[in-house]
Amino acid sequence: MSRKRVKIPALTVPPTRYEVWWVDANFDNEYDGPARDYKSELIRLPQTGYHTKTTREVIVLAGSAPVIDGEVHVRDLMIIPRVHITAMTPVYTEEEFRAKAQAEKATEVG
Repeated sequence: MSRKRVKIPALTVPPTRYEVWWVDANFDNEYDGPARDYKSELIRLPQTGYHTKTTREVIVLAGSAPVIDGEVHVRDLMIIPRVHITAMTPVYTEEEFRAKAQAEKATEVG
């Protein structure tokens, strides 16, 4: 199975919140029968969190990532292998979206 590699965005401070879709093997503890009859498939999982770290093999999402004294403090980490990621899109609160739109408008005018 060939999959297009997803471009991982650069880290930002404060961290940007993303919705990440990734594939994982399906663990089915209820199936009982012949192996040849089992319909195996990969499942797509959504995960939302703050993009806090990227390595060559994984990205790290945090459930919360407040900035305290200029340092990002993280909690509830989720480590996802980069090869399993199928999509990664930013998620903005309404306030963040408005601030971003105003900043873009200011750069167009100025």
